[in-house]
Amino acid sequence: MFLPNEPLAYLGENSKETLIEHSIGVACFAKKMFSQRIKALSYKKTLGIDPIKLLLLSSALHDVGKASEYYYKPLRNGIQSEISFGGHHIVSGIILYKASQYASNNEHRNLLRLATKIVVSHHQAFKLNIHKDSDKLIGRVEGICKELRVDWIKKLLDETLKRMYLDSETVKILLQTLQNPDRGGICKAIYSNVDYINRLNLNGIELKLFRTITGAIIISDYIVASINRKEKSLLAQLFMNELKLSDEVLRKMLSDCIAETY
Repeated sequence: MFLPNEPLAYLGENSKETLIEHSIGVACFAKKMFSQRIKALSYKKTLGIDPIKLLLLSSALHDVGKASEYYYKPLRNGIQSEISFGGHHIVSGIILYKASQYASNNEHRNLLRLATKIVVSHHQAFKLNIHKDSDKLIGRVEGICKELRVDWIKKLLDETLKRMYLDSETVKILLQTLQNPDRGGICKAIYSNVDYINRLNLNGIELKLFRTITGAIIISDYIVASINRKEKSLLAQLFMNELKLSDEVLRKMLSDCIAETY
């Protein structure tokens, strides 16, 4: 049985994808395919933040909640051979939401605040209301947070920093956020007692930027994931056809992304 010693983004019957490989791929793909489109919308002057930084932050950390030992216990115990990462997007959002409270300047605070909503929504399409679920899901979120592997997340942050997808201040804020030993309790409190996504009210321009970047990440996520999965989803194929991308071109692009450091 395959027992991972690093975080995964996907583990199926005949294929796997590491979290770092997937996250770097999604961030790189989003940057290459959507940066010019987002720059053309001229959001920076109005919002006071760099929309490309927001794109890279959100895409690089959209799956960071998967870096939890919680998901791997059934695998290590021989209960199952595949992993279900249910709830990971909620935990990813909570990490960014909590980090926004540690930010010492408005730029990073606003980036992390907007990234929270984008990251949670990458598996919620464009639903703006993230409803609180059952006690079972609240307990699941608490468990995922409690068993977050800070060493795994640090490795992911290091790799994103090498490629300049995140800046050093953002990495510092995120690592500071993860130092609290009661991560499970904090996540439970945020998720069960604070409707944290719906509290992040967006104005008209922020809402347009949110929808633009969320859409870019959804497309990037589907396409990058399709390369290492046994069966390509219909959505991934449609997106690739629309962007005139072949598997060969995509593989070369992602290979270059992994090799690219500064």
